[in-house]
Amino acid sequence: MRTLRPRRELLLAATLAAASVVSLDASLGCGKAQTDAPVTAVPAPSAEPAGVSTPRTARALGLVKDEGTMPVDLQIAAAQQMLGQFPDVRDHWIALGRLWVRKARDAADPGFYLNAKACADVSLEIDPGNLPGENLGALGLNGDELFDVLRLEDGLTPGQRVLVQATGADASTRKFEMTARVDSPVEVQYLQHGGILPFVLRELLGEVPADS
Repeated sequence: MRTLRPRRELLLAATLAAASVVSLDASLGCGKAQTDAPVTAVPAPSAEPAGVSTPRTARALGLVKDEGTMPVDLQIAAAQQMLGQFPDVRDHWIALGRLWVRKARDAADPGFYLNAKACADVSLEIDPGNLPGENLGALGLNGDELFDVLRLEDGLTPGQRVLVQATGADASTRKFEMTARVDSPVEVQYLQHGGILPFVLRELLGEVPADS
């Protein structure tokens, strides 16, 4: 004979089953919500702005090892060895920078001018405003400058040292000293008359004094 459960027990079992289903759905929903939640990334530390040159990086660039075997490469290595012993001597940095300039010209690689510019920066850090360092740094000209030749108040003489001011497209200025390659008095006259041809024409027309 089959035994029937009391009605109260059936209702209790049904209630417990429904509660279990609701609890399972709730736990699955919470897990999905946690999985789909956006992840907030921790910002990385800001890097040093590009293009910022520091004394440490300038020294490292000037002392970078050159793997060449030409005479200038051996001279660069010797100059770098000297700076290893005397790292704060201005003239040693200028000498090394000039060797990098020669390297750039011999190798036809303008990238080596960056090494020369780094040496100039170190020399100016050691002795701010020194003219040899300014001249070495002037090799960073990019070709869009306007040039003014100064120190010509008393005229021009052969082999005279002149001060040149370069004004860039951004209105920045840079001064450096150079030797005027005017090697004879007659070349000074050519410049005064605007060139050789104007000078010859004026001489034929008698407009140039015989003792000029």
